[in-house]
Amino acid sequence: MDKVSAIILAAGKGTRMRSTEDSNKAMLHLDGKPMVSYTVENMRRSGISNIVMVVGYAKESIMDYFKNTVQYVVQEEQLGTAHALSCGLKLVPSDHQTIISVYGDDSYTYPAVLYQKMIDIHHSTSADVTLLTVYLDDPSGLGRIVRDSTEHVMRIHEVNTGCYVFNRSFLDTCLPQIKNENAAHEYYVTDIIRLAVKNGNTIADVRETNLRWRGVNSPEELEEARKIIT
Repeated sequence: MDKVSAIILAAGKGTRMRSTEDSNKAMLHLDGKPMVSYTVENMRRSGISNIVMVVGYAKESIMDYFKNTVQYVVQEEQLGTAHALSCGLKLVPSDHQTIISVYGDDSYTYPAVLYQKMIDIHHSTSADVTLLTVYLDDPSGLGRIVRDSTEHVMRIHEVNTGCYVFNRSFLDTCLPQIKNENAAHEYYVTDIIRLAVKNGNTIADVRETNLRWRGVNSPEELEEARKIIT
């Protein structure tokens, strides 16, 4: 595999999950292991050796578990996912031009072969950004993808998992363009697609119909995630 780095975004508090003061949401257990540990294991199986984890809330719970097996960068202020990605990018070696980014609390179901597939498609299409989309029976409340008549991705309005493969040069250009003009005054990774369309960048996507994907944003969803893993 070409030189690829992964950035796992795991700095958020997860207020709806009733997180404790000493545990990050990504460290909630699924079948006896922290959910984010499945992500790290499958990334390693796919051949990704350089893994950067962006931590913040209850960072010690993550760092004590993984110790020196991954790199860490602290997002001191919760300024959004795009800001977290910018923080993680600082620890990516300059000769790593392919970067995969995932959320620490919903990537536990991604198998190693999926990372390989996304990277292969990203390279074969010469894309600037490649995103993973899934089809769910109930997509309500989730980011979705809008396509034009030629099936090109236009903006997020269909189920979007938040898993991306980026060209380093694309991120270096795009991230500074993201604005925090929203109610939370945060910088969002999802705005990258809008900017890529606006700027005429090449967007590829991997559509998965059989992936049992479930974000974990409530105690009920945590129970669903546990059923998926077991």
